[in-house]
Amino acid sequence: MICKVLIILFSVCMPTMSAVHEVQPYSSIENIIRAHLRPDGPPVRDDIPINNHHLRRLTALSIHGQPFKNFLIFQRGSLGSLDSLRMYNCQVRDFDTILSGGIKELHLRGCRIENISFLAKLIWLTNLSLTNNHIRDISALSNCRKLAWLDLRNNNIDNVSALRSLRKLTYVDLRNNPLGADSVDSDIQVIKANNPGVRILLGEQSISKADLEQQLSARAKIAEFALCARLQYIDGIVRPLLPNVSDEISEALACLAKGNDKEYLADIAALFIKYIIEIESYYRPGPVWSLGENSLIVAFLDGVELKVRPEGIPATSLADWICNNRDKLPPSIVLDMQIERRHDLHIKLKQRGIYGSRDKIK
Repeated sequence: MICKVLIILFSVCMPTMSAVHEVQPYSSIENIIRAHLRPDGPPVRDDIPINNHHLRRLTALSIHGQPFKNFLIFQRGSLGSLDSLRMYNCQVRDFDTILSGGIKELHLRGCRIENISFLAKLIWLTNLSLTNNHIRDISALSNCRKLAWLDLRNNNIDNVSALRSLRKLTYVDLRNNPLGADSVDSDIQVIKANNPGVRILLGEQSISKADLEQQLSARAKIAEFALCARLQYIDGIVRPLLPNVSDEISEALACLAKGNDKEYLADIAALFIKYIIEIESYYRPGPVWSLGENSLIVAFLDGVELKVRPEGIPATSLADWICNNRDKLPPSIVLDMQIERRHDLHIKLKQRGIYGSRDKIK
């Protein structure tokens, strides 16, 4: 009899315990997801909880400084449509819950990762950054046969034989790792032979830990800003403006400009292309930007060392330059997606006898 009572009490209490677990705070990450959904899709009301439908709409996500408990939200559904995921200084215990086999770009920086066996299933991965972790064994990467861009700085890696089987590498950063002499002498030579033209960085990176952490934080801010920034309109007129750049974003741009890591330029370029798509979709001519008009424009032009006319630069002309000089910018699935969107728009415009930009950068 006592056993039956205990069983009944246990069965009654279990749903309650589960419910308590479910209401653990997701609010900050839910807001991040809403921000990522809004720029290119219908708005998500703040009073509607994030659900499976919303998660399936995500194609790119950038998250910074989130604790483990907030990632429990992904147990509700699938991120199967995600092409790009970037996490900076996040605490995640089970990446299998978050990652799907179709992801192409993955940045997990400063996430205290030791074991990367979960990467073995990501066979479509092309861009991977695992900077600032505690990784020693990279054998799982031998399954990632499409990898082209690989950043493994600041880990505990002493052997890179797993990279021998890869054939599409163009860039590998192994700085600040205790690589053994045998691995450097033997494995690196094989990797170079199997990937003609690959750029491999070895040795120590000349930057202090404090500066590296500052750059990582700045990188996270720019990535999230570029993905979530909403375009502004003047008095309801269909003529979007670039997003306002806060002092915090301006400081992050200045911080990154001092370093040699130019990845952030691809994020700014993606934001420019998204902006031009909005203008061209309404058959509007783009504005002419003066050189000091916006800190995003200044940072981009300085970063790519692009010479423009003193009177300014037509926005559509800059978008054309980005699309035609994609190989001069760092790898970015997000930028590739925006370029593809603009290409599809131009096909539709040409079918209607309309074409956007004629004014080219000299």
